[in-house]
Amino acid sequence: MVSQNISNVIAESDSIVANETPIIIPENQIENQKALLGFFEKLQLLEKSKTGHLNIVHIGDSHIQADLMTNKIRKLLQQKFGNGGRGFVFPHSIAKTNGSSDVKFSSNANWNAYRNIYPVNNSMVGLSGIALSTKFVLFALEMTVRDHDYFFDKIKIVTPNGENSLGFSIAKKIISEAVLVPKKIFHKIQKRETLLGIAQKFGVDIDTLKTFNNLKSDKIARGKTLQIPTSEMVVKTAERSEYIPVSTKEINQNVVFESEKPLEKIFIIPSTKIDEYNLNGLILENKNSGILYHNIGVNGSKFMDFNKYPLFFEQLESLSPDLFVISLGTNESFGKFTTEKYLSDLQFFLETIQQKYPNAAVLLTTPPPSLFQKKYPNLVVADYAAKTLNLTNSQNIAVWNLHAQMGGIFGVNQNFSSGLVQPDKIHYTNKGYEMQAQLLFDALMKAYQNTKN
Repeated sequence: MVSQNISNVIAESDSIVANETPIIIPENQIENQKALLGFFEKLQLLEKSKTGHLNIVHIGDSHIQADLMTNKIRKLLQQKFGNGGRGFVFPHSIAKTNGSSDVKFSSNANWNAYRNIYPVNNSMVGLSGIALSTKFVLFALEMTVRDHDYFFDKIKIVTPNGENSLGFSIAKKIISEAVLVPKKIFHKIQKRETLLGIAQKFGVDIDTLKTFNNLKSDKIARGKTLQIPTSEMVVKTAERSEYIPVSTKEINQNVVFESEKPLEKIFIIPSTKIDEYNLNGLILENKNSGILYHNIGVNGSKFMDFNKYPLFFEQLESLSPDLFVISLGTNESFGKFTTEKYLSDLQFFLETIQQKYPNAAVLLTTPPPSLFQKKYPNLVVADYAAKTLNLTNSQNIAVWNLHAQMGGIFGVNQNFSSGLVQPDKIHYTNKGYEMQAQLLFDALMKAYQNTKN
């Protein structure tokens, strides 16, 4: 055990007043490691044979959506066991929210987004936890991979109920066309000119001139510019992009494209004309053996938000999960959910994925410590962590106590002083999330080595 002293910290709650509270960090280990035995057997086979992919699906809230913790642990695992690809990605920027920085998206269309934290409606909220749709039939969604390590030669589209409405293009050409457009005539107002005089000069009605320029009166100012209405047409060259579709195949209700060489850019385009196009995400793979570490997170999400959408659980099949890592609970604590309510939602979530994916192992991480109003220890989340450890055998899951590893209820201020926690005393910094990733990796590898021994 590691003992750390925390000084100059004053924390108050209904039952606790602490000043210079010693912080005990227990041994960094995973509880109920036997629940991961099946996954570790697959991992050892991958390590020995160096063939195939192993899929880890990490589900959480804002820090998982931003790929902060998961980016670090993905790199650590792939350095040791091989890089099978970037895995699941989603165009968060198109949905007007934050996402990972290693993949960039842009589009010529407006898209509608709907998060799972909102009340259930007819939106197709699936694997990403965010529904994304457009009715623009000529849309193109451009994806560029910024990290050379994640160039891909295989890509899958995830859509509601496997609807075959989207395809791919790896090239576009610019089409130039001559079109007739209204001629634009502008006039800069000179000294002593009047609106009536300008209208007579160009042979237009004064009221039409005022309406065309959104003028409320006849008063005009020298130096301003007026646009003169005209029915005259001129020839103009217009350019449009035409995307050349590539051949795809359908595998397990996913549209799949495989390239002969690694790609860094691709366009998602319509493959047929329908009323509305829905996209739940993309999966990037390569031909190398190794780990695919998929991150799925939604800002502000709770277990109950994922539980509301059966499509989310159904589409997990697209990822062929071997291990689920689940990191939720912080938002429940700030919603002041009772521990009973939290555990009820957690158990529904666990039972659903275990029923649908019985061959996948489950590792639950407790939520990290935080403060209410930047000063009061979050005893709610502390209770979640304590009670979660009791689920290991009854639910056949492994648990990693992140709450304890980050110092428990009195560790937040010390972590803030160390640059690990943001000023809100809730969210962690990039440095803090990377530290969490390293701790999780270390605990996972220790359990793996114990199993091998």
